[in-house]
Amino acid sequence: MLEKAINRILSLADVKTLSFGGRDYTTAALQPVKEPTLPLLEVNTLKGLVDYLKSGLDLKEIGNYVNVIDGGEVPEDYLRVALHIVSPLQVLAFLPVEGPWKKRVPVVQATWNRRTFPFDDFLSQENFVIKLLATVQEGADTDLEKVLEFAGKIVCEDKAEITDNGVSQAVTVQRGVRQESGRVLPLRPSLKPVRTFTEVEQPVSTFVFRMRSEPVALALFEADMGAWEMVAKENIKKYLETELPGVPVFM
Repeated sequence: MLEKAINRILSLADVKTLSFGGRDYTTAALQPVKEPTLPLLEVNTLKGLVDYLKSGLDLKEIGNYVNVIDGGEVPEDYLRVALHIVSPLQVLAFLPVEGPWKKRVPVVQATWNRRTFPFDDFLSQENFVIKLLATVQEGADTDLEKVLEFAGKIVCEDKAEITDNGVSQAVTVQRGVRQESGRVLPLRPSLKPVRTFTEVEQPVSTFVFRMRSEPVALALFEADMGAWEMVAKENIKKYLETELPGVPVFM
């Protein structure tokens, strides 16, 4: 009985090829044997990515580009990779599609993982000023100075008015915040926060500046619908094309 059961299982385990409608099928899923590939190298800067590709460290495994000029092959010094700007925070270098399984193999990845300004969150007055000074760059075409001046001169005050006629006493309390210099809140300032690799120019964007009281809190909200990301990717593309001439760069 046991032997029959084992034979039955073995017969079901046999992979058979069947044909339907002119196409071949198998009775089991087949998995290809993967070819060995280079482990992905991860760096945190564009310079690190460029330095690796220029070093020739894995030149034997990666190979070179070969241009064809007037029927003759002229080897170049550029590594046989292409660059993909995935986002303002990530750039990937990969080998051309090749091999029987047509796989695109990544070899090095640059990821910018620094903290930027905490947009869309209300912060205390002190934290707001500290984060602004630490993560936003100055510029002639920005309103950083105005935002800092406004945020640094907010006064929280309580006023009490007492009325006493000898028979009864009334107390009226007013609470709120005011701007010491009397300036108007800059609702849509232009700022240049650090949001991508520091090797490239940071995009200038428009933000919505809001304030609320009890306790005093300030916040910046992005107001350009993500347009800064395209500008940042263009800046990264220019940097890479300058540092690695001839290497394809895609956005």
